[in-house]
Amino acid sequence: MVDFPAYSLGQLGEQFSGFSLPDALGLVKADDVGAVVVTPVPVNGAGGLLTWNISDVPEWTDDQRYIIDVLADGTKRVCIDRDRVLVMGFAIGAVMASSFADLVSALVAVAGLHDPAGCEPSRPVPVLAFHGTADPLLPFTGGVGPNVGMLQLSGETATGLVEMATRPGTLQSATAWAARNGCVAEPVSGPVGIGVNLTSWSSCDAPTELYTVDGGGHTWPGSIGTPGLADLLSQVSAGRLHLRPRTLGRSGE
Repeated sequence: MVDFPAYSLGQLGEQFSGFSLPDALGLVKADDVGAVVVTPVPVNGAGGLLTWNISDVPEWTDDQRYIIDVLADGTKRVCIDRDRVLVMGFAIGAVMASSFADLVSALVAVAGLHDPAGCEPSRPVPVLAFHGTADPLLPFTGGVGPNVGMLQLSGETATGLVEMATRPGTLQSATAWAARNGCVAEPVSGPVGIGVNLTSWSSCDAPTELYTVDGGGHTWPGSIGTPGLADLLSQVSAGRLHLRPRTLGRSGE
């Protein structure tokens, strides 16, 4: 599992997802499912927040190559099934994760599912996305939100993220992924919990699902929030999600 944080604060990204850090009881989610979690850290831009090369900036690092090398190195160090590599990401990390369709078996995107230009994966890829309707940084409806200025990104870092100003909305991106996955039926939407709506596509070569969190901010659903960052990220929604038991995988697996 590759867990993409938004910026160079890798430890903050781990706190958001909670997969590789012990909880209050000392339990680690990754251990429960037998997963190896890699949290890579971006190095592009300048200043306090560095980020991923999502726009192919020539003078920035080749992050696609970097992740390929990370996976290759991880395979040498521990037992990894390369046919069961999942990428997940938060915010700009989710945008980055969305560009790895041909390298992984599933994509999970929180507050940043993206429809990369020219993306034509050679096979269907299961997609699971979450996004809050009150996200003040990467709004559900697309573009960037009013709180982006609060990040105080350097000019160099901001230059590599310019295309986010015209990013499509999350539902539009999910619809594009459904088309890539061969979904032929119209999506079905409905509540699956308190304040949570599921939009899913059927008759697909790989499942494609979008959970919309009513009033959710730029946060990881179900987390305890990040003390001191509520003004920037908005609050974690009080919604509760009832997931049905299943495994996110390709059809037939």
